[in-house]
Amino acid sequence: MNQPIPHNHVAIIGTGVGALAAAVRLHQSGIDDVVLIEHADDEVAALHWQVNRQRWHITTANGERTAAHVVVDTDAPAEPAIRTARRIVPRHFRAISGLLDKYSPDDNQETGSETRQLPLTDRLFGAKGVSMAESWNGEPVAYLGTSVHGFPNCYLMHGPNIGVRHNSVEQMLESQANYIAAAVTYARDFGFAAVEPTPAAQQNYTDIRQSSTADFRRRTSRFIPIDHLVQRPVRDMVSAAVRPATESC
Repeated sequence: MNQPIPHNHVAIIGTGVGALAAAVRLHQSGIDDVVLIEHADDEVAALHWQVNRQRWHITTANGERTAAHVVVDTDAPAEPAIRTARRIVPRHFRAISGLLDKYSPDDNQETGSETRQLPLTDRLFGAKGVSMAESWNGEPVAYLGTSVHGFPNCYLMHGPNIGVRHNSVEQMLESQANYIAAAVTYARDFGFAAVEPTPAAQQNYTDIRQSSTADFRRRTSRFIPIDHLVQRPVRDMVSAAVRPATESC
């Protein structure tokens, strides 16, 4: 008899400062059903978006499986890691709140140049069954450097081009965490199963980009529905058609 797969609202991959920033901001928004998955030594083998269930199916290298409606990949190359958490931490915020004092990001730490190779993107398979790396075809793009069209409910910390003009890792990751929490709570509050950026919004961000840390913080301070596509729960509709977001946040 098959054992049921553990399921959480949000799975955060990585245990560095980006993971903590996302977890704290989600908690502040009332999202406590969160699990941390340590991504050490390629423990995460693959993540697949299950269209019929509107969730991410996660497989580890040792064959362990779990699922989540939302995935946050925080294990970027430039992010210091905290290896004090178990690979899969029990649900609820209490399990991760103790990590907050383990790391204090340096406000003056340089983020470096453009992120060219992001972990897991070759193992993240979206709605069309294509990996994120393949969908980019050598030219990584992401809305606010965080979410990618075709990969619903998936968020990257320190994504493509995001660190070009930032001189504070902490402020950058906090800004991304604000956007992620806003997107997740928007979906929850309006009853949507999934959210992803429109191709136009993603391209506009790629073309314009941010001119300063302050500009990036402004852009990520609120969720803009018109920049996103949403999916209603499959059970609420005859077909899982994607339509533009219209409700105001």
